[in-house]
Amino acid sequence: CSTVGQLAAGTGGSPYVETIMSVLLLGKRIVVPREGIQLFCIPQSERGPYWRLFEKQLDGLKTLGLEVCDRV
Repeated sequence: CSTVGQLAAGTGGSPYVETIMSVLLLGKRIVVPREGIQLFCIPQSERGPYWRLFEKQLDGLKTLGLEVCDRV
């Protein structure tokens, strides 16, 4: 979750995050398994304002090429 937040905010912090940012800015795709994002484990009935903020940031990353899919 912290990595997705750093990406959405456009902040680095580690070589890992900066590499992902560079790849997205170059127009490449990054595929992330849904199971790897902890917020997707929160039941639908318990998703509140924090979830909506996260979802908005995630949508922004998807426009840059991030894809979230099931591990299968």
